[in-house]
Amino acid sequence: MAVPAVALVGLGRWGFNHARTIRETGTLRLAAVCDLDRAKREAVDVPGAASLERLLELPGLDAAIIATPNPTHYELTRRCLEAGLDVLAEKPLALDSRSALALVTLAEERGRLLATTFPALYLPGYDRCRDAVDSGTLGAVVSASSTRTSSGCLDPDADVLWDLAPHDIAIAASLFGSPRTTRLERSDGRAVFELGFPAGFALSGTVAWRDTAVERCFSVSGTRGRARITEQHGAAPADRPLARLLADFAAAVRTRKQPRCSARLGLEVVRCLESLETLDRVSAPVPARHSVPDTRHSLLTTRNPSLP
Repeated sequence: MAVPAVALVGLGRWGFNHARTIRETGTLRLAAVCDLDRAKREAVDVPGAASLERLLELPGLDAAIIATPNPTHYELTRRCLEAGLDVLAEKPLALDSRSALALVTLAEERGRLLATTFPALYLPGYDRCRDAVDSGTLGAVVSASSTRTSSGCLDPDADVLWDLAPHDIAIAASLFGSPRTTRLERSDGRAVFELGFPAGFALSGTVAWRDTAVERCFSVSGTRGRARITEQHGAAPADRPLARLLADFAAAVRTRKQPRCSARLGLEVVRCLESLETLDRVSAPVPARHSVPDTRHSLLTTRNPSLP
């Protein structure tokens, strides 16, 4: 296989980010798109479909990218895997760990590659931080902290914890192993959480929607030094985190080796978020999140929107 042919499902803000990055870098070939909006499909200028059912009838596809609202990730990903495609799904992989595990198991049983988008794992600072941790340059890790903010989310039903925390949980789990949740405090548009790790230290994280300047930083402190991961702007298209992630996924499709943003990591993140919410429910009632598929997003099929 030379350049994998990929179908892009969902043409919202992140869907168009994927389409633009694929066109700029060429590590994947955008072969088809799927969206309910005809004008959006036609704007991309490749074969398009209004439903996943129609999309999966197109020949020559190697993989799919799922860039749709969170409640649809599980079902769309499942359908693509069952159709024999490798899949890169936007985070979160699913809205509960049982569904996420079912996707991981399905992919492994079918010999398909499944990955989750965590662009923060492809920042240059992440590579340096991982090298410093793995080589022992920092000494013994004694603490970690993270801050991640944004100006808000377009989805009115979104939750700040599920919107922003997955990135830092993914960084921490990939560096330090499976976390143990110990604390969550949540208020309107803000959450503070704490994760414990087997070596005895903790990550203290803060995520927030706010109107001030965006802040995104992950720090690791050791007995001999400190490492930081921050976002940088102005990189060449091929060096941007999403471009590096897509290149890693394309290489995985060709070689069948797991990418850095593996589905197992995506499952670990969902388990952690689910565990944090359990802590929150113990201390105070939490407004309901998405618990069932939102039928407004009926890419699944135009013939029968309520799939089994």
